[in-house]
Amino acid sequence: MRDGRQFRQYKGLKFSQCISCHTDPHEGKFGQKCQDCHSEQSFTLIKGTENFNHSKTSFPLEGKHIKVSCKSCHKSKLTDPVPHKQCRDCHQDYHEGQFNTPAKSPDCSVCHTVDGFSGSLFTLEQHQQSSFPLKGAHLATPCFACHQKSEKWNFRNIGKKCADCHTDIHKPHISPTYYPESDCRRCHSETSWKGVTFDHNQTRFQLDGSHLNASCRDCHFGNKPDGSQFQRFAGLSSSCMTCHEDIHGGQFLLDGDVQCQRCHTAVKFIPASRFDHDATRFPLDGRHKTVACGKCHQPVRKQGLTYVLFKTGKIKCEDCHQ
Repeated sequence: MRDGRQFRQYKGLKFSQCISCHTDPHEGKFGQKCQDCHSEQSFTLIKGTENFNHSKTSFPLEGKHIKVSCKSCHKSKLTDPVPHKQCRDCHQDYHEGQFNTPAKSPDCSVCHTVDGFSGSLFTLEQHQQSSFPLKGAHLATPCFACHQKSEKWNFRNIGKKCADCHTDIHKPHISPTYYPESDCRRCHSETSWKGVTFDHNQTRFQLDGSHLNASCRDCHFGNKPDGSQFQRFAGLSSSCMTCHEDIHGGQFLLDGDVQCQRCHTAVKFIPASRFDHDATRFPLDGRHKTVACGKCHQPVRKQGLTYVLFKTGKIKCEDCHQ
């Protein structure tokens, strides 16, 4: 417009830069050389994106984002705004809301970095503030051992019961009365499975003497012919023969059982402190009291078993004396 009249200007036009004629929709963020990204054929055709400096935007590319295709995020025009303040603006919540609370919904960046989802920033100190503080051997347990029992990671509703992570190997061998809800802590500690603190006085077989030093496995575990182990807890007989071999060759069987406690104590088998020779058919008197047991009761071997013969049947003088 000049002197109130419109005219077309042909001379003196500035054309050294695109913005001489075109409005810069990027507001100068990417410089003034439109030709670095656009061609004269169309602004929608982008060229040289591999050399585009994304750091000039409000979302610099780092870590694995560097190798992501532009179209993965910019699904329409490259200039269209893309939400990017939170990871879930682009990423689906792999954990399916397990970390959401009524008060907040934490973002991926709380535990992960742009270098990959593998690995976590979640610290041991943070775990100690959770509903399951780690103690004993749990401190050395890798995360996946508890949180990836299947293909998917699981963080909610685990750790409240031992059975959430540990298979109850005693079911159905031990009555739930002794460990309700398969609570391993009734007998075991978190430091080691071998440390058993079960109160045997709860059972019908109270431990005393040398039994106090016996390993639980000595009585409650055994080996099958194929080398595997079996358990025996419920219904285990209190008979000595359940755990101990009859070294007397059946000489003292009574109603099909050998009651070792009639002669022995749980403290020590030898000597037989409870045995009273006067209760036999040959009470000891006179010089017989000083005769060594082995003089009369000597080893014999029958049916492949060697044992001391106690029931000799010799009760007459002439049986031993000429």
